[in-house]
Amino acid sequence: MQCIGMKTNTMRRDTLLKLAKAGRLVAVSGYSFDDMTGTSRFEGRKPVNVLPSSGPREHKEGYYNVGDWDFNGNCGRAYVNTNGSVMLYVHSNCNHTFVILTEKEVQEAKERLFIGVYTTGLSYSDKGVEEHGDYKKLGYFNYASLKLDIEKDCPPQMAALILDDANRMQKQAGQLFNTSSIGNPVLLGSGIHYLARDKDQAWLEAMKKPVAA
Repeated sequence: MQCIGMKTNTMRRDTLLKLAKAGRLVAVSGYSFDDMTGTSRFEGRKPVNVLPSSGPREHKEGYYNVGDWDFNGNCGRAYVNTNGSVMLYVHSNCNHTFVILTEKEVQEAKERLFIGVYTTGLSYSDKGVEEHGDYKKLGYFNYASLKLDIEKDCPPQMAALILDDANRMQKQAGQLFNTSSIGNPVLLGSGIHYLARDKDQAWLEAMKKPVAA
């Protein structure tokens, strides 16, 4: 789905940037070309991550990463398409198309996301949708590998919450994580941790560290 349509109205690019930083943009298509990396195309639905023009930049896996400079170039424009999407025209070799989420949609995503804590990993589900007699599964995070799997039909606004939570867990690799209120800690990243060659030693080392939140 290209989501271009006939462009009818313009939109302030600084307003679009604020929406992106607030987690209210979903990327549905993109195109770029340069002599160094060639052509890059995207079609799908991904939450947007804004990269700052200065300071540290974190390219987030699972996100549509876009620089804030694309929103304030000299020749760029933002157009509202007839289907409600917004195309950010950066220049002749770069454009992005977004769908804007309402504040209600963002808030509902937070309220509907359920995180189940199990012995081998975290299960992410949608409390608002029932499937096979249970909450609809959206994704799963494995403690040992620190790998996150997200279902293809996961709504982008919920995917953003899941990706951020999994990223928080991944940054605590080598620490212990309690899988229940009475303890039962597991070693995060035991399958990839540098001490994984000797898991007993890894456990002892991890026991010296605080339990991850």
